[in-house]
Amino acid sequence: MTRDRLPVLDLTSDYGHDPERLLNAEERLDGFLAEHIGVTVFKDEPPYNLYSSPGGETTKAHKMVRVMTGDGSQKEITEFPDTIISKKLISKRRLTRYYFTDESLKSEAEKVHRGR
Repeated sequence: MTRDRLPVLDLTSDYGHDPERLLNAEERLDGFLAEHIGVTVFKDEPPYNLYSSPGGETTKAHKMVRVMTGDGSQKEITEFPDTIISKKLISKRRLTRYYFTDESLKSEAEKVHRGR
């Protein structure tokens, strides 16, 4: 078995978190790749959030983003209402990626997921 990186098609990077566009592309791909999924194509949908590591696991509490307040206590950054980091970043989201063992199948799948 080779340890080369598999070609990947990442729907989340193409569509962000637009649920309608993401779902449409995912349905097109799932239909197109139905006979290949689990054989030569592997679908990955790990959950993630602000505190997720790349493997989808949540980090330990000591790695959370905290700020020292004026009274010397620590406060988790999402507890501040006026920060750029909000509670929405803590909610779990889902990445959608397809890994291919065949580069030509990935190229065909890219055309399908874009609706071409």
